[in-house]
Amino acid sequence: MKGKACIYCGTTEHLSASDIIPDALTNAKIINPNVCQDAHNSKFSDMFESKVIQELALITNFLDVKSSKGKNYARYQMTFKVGEDEYSTCVSSETELFQKINTSLDGKTKIGPIEQIKRIKGASDDTINQVDLNNIMIEWKTIIKLQVFFSNEMYRLIAKIAYEWYCLFNSVQGNLEEFNDIIRFITTGDGVNPVQFVGNGELYKVLEDIGNYGSHTLIAYLGNDNSVNVIVSLFGIAIYNVKLLSNTIEECSNNCIYQELSLDSKRKSFCFKTIEDLRKNIGESFHKASPIDTIRGFNIMYLDDTAMTIKFMYSECYKSMQNNLMCVLEPTQETVELLKLQTSKIFQESALTVRNLKRFVKEHKKYWNDVFRLNPNTGDKKTMFLYYLIFIIGTNDIQNLSELNSHLKNNFGNSEIKISDELTNEFIKIIMGTNNYQEIIRKGAALVESWSFE
Repeated sequence: MKGKACIYCGTTEHLSASDIIPDALTNAKIINPNVCQDAHNSKFSDMFESKVIQELALITNFLDVKSSKGKNYARYQMTFKVGEDEYSTCVSSETELFQKINTSLDGKTKIGPIEQIKRIKGASDDTINQVDLNNIMIEWKTIIKLQVFFSNEMYRLIAKIAYEWYCLFNSVQGNLEEFNDIIRFITTGDGVNPVQFVGNGELYKVLEDIGNYGSHTLIAYLGNDNSVNVIVSLFGIAIYNVKLLSNTIEECSNNCIYQELSLDSKRKSFCFKTIEDLRKNIGESFHKASPIDTIRGFNIMYLDDTAMTIKFMYSECYKSMQNNLMCVLEPTQETVELLKLQTSKIFQESALTVRNLKRFVKEHKKYWNDVFRLNPNTGDKKTMFLYYLIFIIGTNDIQNLSELNSHLKNNFGNSEIKISDELTNEFIKIIMGTNNYQEIIRKGAALVESWSFE
């Protein structure tokens, strides 16, 4: 089909750049330019995207994913407990927690800045009790509704991502009738659902090993029945298989595709017509490689191809993708446990990005006056970890993210660190055991502010 036209309806009018993955769910913008604005771009937000974005707000906030269309990170609902009193609020950062007055769930107490509390009608010295938040335990609690991962809105979103992405890599312009079934499901929610949840835990582990923390991964492959499929991994938490076509079609010859979209906006990808072409490319890479050493008669080769590990993974997992994804449409005990495991991993680890550190400094810097103190009783492990990072940046005069990663690898063996209670307590001891830790933190913050995005 010649000329640009909408891949949903074929119109050539009012074409727009569709965010294949909604802007609020990724820092790595990827667009399909062949989607009409009104009927098949803007309307998708109201139909299904907005609900998924809202339900995943805590996850995107934690991963420092922010829509380019807004100033703030996503807001999420949370409850917190101070003493015996429990409160509920909606925040986009933990620093907002005590910037406003919150009323306890039983309605009997209020907590907030002292000057605001004093202005409440009926407030007096007899009814106001001042507390030092640095010396009390604050318990935080949030809820992630795992049902969203099996919702119709999620399935329509995943189908939309797979379809627009596959069309992009195959330069599809206009509506092809072979895609009518998946187009119907995306646009109306009717028809046969082409999306299933992948229950094979081994695939999750493979993508974790070769990818970056919190990344989105998309993989196109052909099934045993010659069907065209796309695997979509959302933050590494949930993986889906989308059956786009029952058979290959002439207009779409690229069916061996991989792309990873990282939290730091970086991309890794390859695109081949078939698995045979990919394996031929791997073989040619070996032939082109030069021996760098010989040990016991074996030539040791160096392959100057950063994508080789990913290519090997794709090739080795091909049969498993065809035969052993263990797909389900409705949640099972096994898939719910898998979701819990993958979600907990997200909150127990932390990836280092310049965006992440700059955000932390911006949100916390206003509290770092001459007498500020850290709360050793905080229950927020990620916050304490980031304070530790700022502290070691200031202590070691670290000039960029690469130096910080090297420091962490030398001390922890990896730049992706599981933030346990024991490790958090160790961070607290190191920081608060230093007499001038406030000055060091301010120095580290100034260094982070000077860093450029890599």
